[in-house]
Amino acid sequence: RLDKEYVTMSHEVPFLKSRPSHHIKKTFGFGTQPIEEPEYAKDYGKLIELLGGDDKIFFASDWPHYDFDHPRKLLSYPLKDQIKEKIMGKNAIQFFNLHGF
Repeated sequence: RLDKEYVTMSHEVPFLKSRPSHHIKKTFGFGTQPIEEPEYAKDYGKLIELLGGDDKIFFASDWPHYDFDHPRKLLSYPLKDQIKEKIMGKNAIQFFNLHGF
């Protein structure tokens, strides 16, 4: 919807050089909480793709709330180990520039 409005109203935001979806995919990150539960576990990978890829996803549990998302839930999805490692910590290290800690 943002892209549709951008096409018709781009004169209102001349400083934007591309569609809003481009900026969102380039700069936004997404937490896993609440973990979306697709009908089929294999579709979780597709959900990650739609959000911009595995570099944009950060594990979040919402602990200590009673309905928090346990890490086992995310780890149970049929994703490559390298993707799980990125979501469970490597993306945060990169995003917050925590190299060396």
